[in-house]
Amino acid sequence: MKYLLIVALFICAQASARTFGNKLSSSTLQARTCGDPTTTVPLFRAYSAANTDHLYTTNATEIQSVVKAGTYTDEGTVGRIFATQELGTVPFYRFYSIPLTDHFYTTDESEGLDAGYAFEGIVGYVYPGTVCGGTPFYRLLLPAPKTDHFYTTQGWEVTYAETGGYIFEGVAAYIFLA
Repeated sequence: MKYLLIVALFICAQASARTFGNKLSSSTLQARTCGDPTTTVPLFRAYSAANTDHLYTTNATEIQSVVKAGTYTDEGTVGRIFATQELGTVPFYRFYSIPLTDHFYTTDESEGLDAGYAFEGIVGYVYPGTVCGGTPFYRLLLPAPKTDHFYTTQGWEVTYAETGGYIFEGVAAYIFLA
């Protein structure tokens, strides 16, 4: 009798899984594995023509400070990222090279360290892939002597940067549009 009860429970569980399991939508699955996009914060971009350097930060005070000092020009908000770790996100690391006067951003901490850049912190948290619906945040490099890493979600900016000598390096991360 005990075995019959176990078999009956197993059969019911299988039937329930077939009946209800197929009703899980991709948005339901996404909600279980992704952060809430309504909790993202702006990612600001500034540019220093004197140093040929792009700066990205979620800190509005930092942007205001470098703009007020006259070392950078405010280029606005380029997207939205998470300020804290959320489901499915990874850190977006910020590095800087004094000799190159170049900020570098990556989801791979060892990439920045191996390239000889000094670690400056975590800008925020981003998606490493498309599962959670982010937009590609493209990375481009202007090679020496005026080394600069440039990031954008806009295809036209990629094209424009390439005409100025930047080399497309791929997708750095997935973020939300501003």
